Amino acid sequence: YMHMSESDRGTAGFGNVAWDEVFSALAAIDFKGVLTLESFAAMPADMAGAISTWRPVAASAEEVLDKGLAFLRDKANQYRIF
Repeated sequence: YMHMSESDRGTAGFGNVAWDEVFSALAAIDFKGVLTLESFAAMPADMAGAISTWRPVAASAEEVLDKGLAFLRDKANQYRIF
């Protein structure tokens, strides 16, 4: 499996990751594993320091799911990563 995470651990597709390059590489190796969305959108204050999250990385956990997960699904379909 592979963890899919944006550069700031927020909403996928709204950071600096070159997602077309990532998915192109996965397609090139015929990746058929599981893709897992990793985000720290909803972080308890005591954990934020431990993982160096000093600002909100998304408006809400719902945004991460609604926009980020949809973005990754679209990319997976575009590159035929199933």
